[in-house]
Formats: sequence, structure tokens, C-alpha cells
Amino acid sequence: MVKKYEKIKYIIKKIKVIFIDIDGVLSDGVMIYSEAGYEMKNFHVRDGVGIRLAQEAGLRIVFITAEQLQLIKNRAKKLNVKDLYMGVKNKVRFIKEFVDKNSLVMEEIAFIGDDINDIPALETVGLPIAVGDSVNEAKEIVNKRNGIITENLGGKGAVREAVEIILKAKGIWEKVLEEDINAHKSAGF
Repeated sequence: MVKKYEKIKYIIKKIKVIFIDIDGVLSDGVMIYSEAGYEMKNFHVRDGVGIRLAQEAGLRIVFITAEQLQLIKNRAKKLNVKDLYMGVKNKVRFIKEFVDKNSLVMEEIAFIGDDINDIPALETVGLPIAVGDSVNEAKEIVNKRNGIITENLGGKGAVREAVEIILKAKGIWEKVLEEDINAHKSAGF
């Protein structure tokens, strides 16, 4: 585990659910528009692997965004993320309702964000995580709350990095990695 997070291992070990913002976290925040009006986003394959590893470890992954785009649905489907919530304007209220509905406590929730609209959620959850290129205000909140700031940037492996830190803190990284590698070997990859 990354040494700088050793002191918050007891916090990280409690995590059961990871909420992931889309723009600037799962994607790099760049919006590409074709002449025909189609919107496109960049997603990194390593983040997809991180999500798969988290799911294999029993963590619940939740995508949460204010946007409503088919391409986000497509990405969630490809990654087998069942919990996709789009059009969410108040992330804190949504997360609190989710926690209540699923008999969880806030200490079991991680949230990965990057911008000022994510600050209320970063202030609320048990484990706040900011991607490496988050706005300074988000990073300040995460630092004050002893959360995680990834070295990787949003849409460039930050989610994968956060998952690895969480799984290492839980002491299951090696096991999950070995099982995933063996599954790929037996599938002929």
C-alpha cells in the first residue's frame, strides 16, 4: 500500500461502495463534438480494469453524474456497472438516500470527484477521493479530511489507482489480482 495512506488504512478498510463522477474522473473531462452533433468522451482502459477488480473484490461501483448521455450508459454497460444514476443535480442528497435505502453508513462510502460541484459529496462521505488534476478547492477538502488524492489524472487511470489503494488497504489486492490473472489465463487471453 502507498505509505502515505497507511495512517488512514482503518478508514479505507470500511469502504463497501465507491461513487464515481463521470466528467473529469472517469473521463478526462474533454468533450468532443462531431459536426453531426454527436458528443464523445475519452475513457481509459485502466480505469475499466480497476472497476472490474473492485467488483471482483465485492465492492459496489456507482456511477453518478448530472449529465444524461447514451454514451455513459454504454460505458456502464460495458463495465457491468448496474448502478448508473444520471441527471443527479444534488449528489449529497442522492448519496444519503442511497445509504439509507441500502442499510449502509456514510463511513462505508467513497466518492471520487474533481470539481467544485463535487465538494459537498467530498465533505460528506467516509472516504473522499480527488483525482490528480482536481481543482484546488476539491484537493483542499480531501486533504483536510485525510482522503486520497491520486497521482493519476481524471480519465487517465485515477480510478484504477484509487481502487488499488483501497484493495491494498483491505489486504486483498494480491488475491484479487491473482484471481483476475488466472481467469484471463483460463479464458485463453
